[in-house]
Amino acid sequence: MVRFLNCALMAPWFPGWRLGTPWMTVVTTVWLATVAAVLSVGCSAAAPTSGGQAGVRGFAIYLPAAEITAQRMLNADLDALELQEAPVLTSDDIISYDGETHEMALTPLAAERIGALDVPTSGRPFVVCVDGQPIYSGAFWVSLSSLSYPGVVIDTLPAQMERPIRIQLGYPESLGLFAGPDPRSHPKIIESLIEAGKLK
Repeated sequence: MVRFLNCALMAPWFPGWRLGTPWMTVVTTVWLATVAAVLSVGCSAAAPTSGGQAGVRGFAIYLPAAEITAQRMLNADLDALELQEAPVLTSDDIISYDGETHEMALTPLAAERIGALDVPTSGRPFVVCVDGQPIYSGAFWVSLSSLSYPGVVIDTLPAQMERPIRIQLGYPESLGLFAGPDPRSHPKIIESLIEAGKLK
């Protein structure tokens, strides 16, 4: 685009330059097309995204962009919820996923990342997405918490101990607090994990 600007600035020094002449019409047209293309790309990149990120393929876990409690997350409209740009976990971070127990073996870097999350005793919400589309929500939890929770939970303590983490139903799971259909085996999730070669 700089080259076209230079051409436009230098144009008056060329003997063939006149407003409305074919040479100037070509330069103007190309310059305007270039500016329009640059602005179009910039606007597309700046557009806000809700309910996941279209650029991430397969299974991924995101944190909400804005602060929201785990309790409020239970009734949140996931399609309208804005998420952080980068996921906290993707299928590339998973070594294997057990479809029966929903236990995930993570790479060392992913385990360190999950274990280092700042999780209050009241939990930290997350959203499970497939191909950028939200499937269900839950909350990261710490097993030292005395608070109960009726939603989907990932305890981060095993990650701190470099052990597999598990997506469980409610906390404590033994109390049977979770009610409703189990979202962990959603067909899109299973299909994406099989496609990524992670399901066992």
